[in-house]
Amino acid sequence: MSDGLEIEDSLVSALVECGREAHRIAIAHQLDPGSNGFTFGADRYHRATELVTPILEDHGFTVRRQGGGMTAEKDGLQLQFATARGIDLRNRSHFDMDSSPARHRAALTNTYIQEPIPGIHASSTECVVHVIWSGDVDAGLTAVYVGKLISSSQQLDWEDLIRVDHDGHEVSLKNLDPAEIPVLSYDEQPAPGFELGLIRQPETNEK
Repeated sequence: MSDGLEIEDSLVSALVECGREAHRIAIAHQLDPGSNGFTFGADRYHRATELVTPILEDHGFTVRRQGGGMTAEKDGLQLQFATARGIDLRNRSHFDMDSSPARHRAALTNTYIQEPIPGIHASSTECVVHVIWSGDVDAGLTAVYVGKLISSSQQLDWEDLIRVDHDGHEVSLKNLDPAEIPVLSYDEQPAPGFELGLIRQPETNEK
């Protein structure tokens, strides 16, 4: 990343593979009774974080659950995990950066530790990096990103956003083929199928 932060190749490979496996499991459960887009998203998130937990611990991270989310911490670095519907993470219909208080806190943390004036050092050394697994029911895992959110007034933006799933090599979002980044509205994106049987109305004696 731009500040010299590096994540080991073995951990990056594990993040990608755990995301793929989580998508496969979530898709396998998509036809279960009561399944919909929300259950699919929750399933793939929790499967992925459970699969990657022992690998993070092997790399020296301390893993914690905070409500429905998971964080992993090591040497002032905190990893937070998320899933997204599409691969353009600057498009809020793919990944809503503003939807979570935890993302706001992460952005403020990363903004605070920057050095806007040379020689002025922040007292906090913590850096928050998001790991995002992107994909949907039809396509499975379509991308894996690592990124650093920052706060700009009321908006959140990415200081760094790097795609890491192309054969284990880091690929800058700016250098991706534009054809790989479809800009779709929320309504244009495919939704998982969910069929309901017809409810038979009771017969009456009225004529």
